[in-house]
Amino acid sequence: MISNNSQTVYPSFYYRVLFYLFSAHFIVSFGEPENLFELLKLSFYYLALGGSFIITLIISEYVLAITKYLDRVFPRFSGFRKRVLHQLLWGIISTVLLAVLIAALYFRLRGTDIITAGYFRYDFTVVVGFVLLLNTLYLIIGLVQHRQFQFKMRIPNKVKPKDDASPYENIVAIYPVERGFVAILKSGESIIWTKTIEQSLHELPESEYFLINRSDIVHRELIAGYQPSDSRRLKLILKEPLASGKEFIVSQRKVVEFKRWFKNGFSK
Repeated sequence: MISNNSQTVYPSFYYRVLFYLFSAHFIVSFGEPENLFELLKLSFYYLALGGSFIITLIISEYVLAITKYLDRVFPRFSGFRKRVLHQLLWGIISTVLLAVLIAALYFRLRGTDIITAGYFRYDFTVVVGFVLLLNTLYLIIGLVQHRQFQFKMRIPNKVKPKDDASPYENIVAIYPVERGFVAILKSGESIIWTKTIEQSLHELPESEYFLINRSDIVHRELIAGYQPSDSRRLKLILKEPLASGKEFIVSQRKVVEFKRWFKNGFSK
């Protein structure tokens, strides 16, 4: 599933909690001679599991927060090598340090210290492996959804325009994707748009197309209406939602001019 702005969609909190609980059990039981059923009979197992679960929850949500932040800094995996480097530094190294600090505090509250408790003999290796797995998993999720988004933006090449047809008559929207632009046709298909915003506005009929913000151009035929959005902006209501799930927002500076254009046609 791809969100409206092509951001990565991660597993819901419910599924993450189940994964954290399983991971916490694994960390507690790793290196112990008892099996699961024998551990369930031991009272201290539940205390250890609870502490491990809380630590796992904190560091896992920290990794997810870091990953979402890097998604915004490196949208659609632009600068992939830098993204991986930052993921290594913040998603892995800083998370491992955070896990050690939390574990030290946990053992201190239990009246011991992290060295005496044997944390670095068993638990530390498992925690490092878990953090590596979590970062790798989130990166894979992001890459898979990024590839799905790119696939949707491919040129269909199913129907060739007639030679005598206007090159613009089937275009209902133009908006940026990656480092270029995509034009959406009335059929719902998408094509790569090689012209700049300035070139597009110069060539498109002004009475039918409107630049609603810095980068999005919309055809009058696509618009069913509009509704208030945040920061005194407008959100367009489309007659037929686009397959890409793209939302169109009229910037605050364009609101007055857009309302006049939409109601009465183009006017300066």
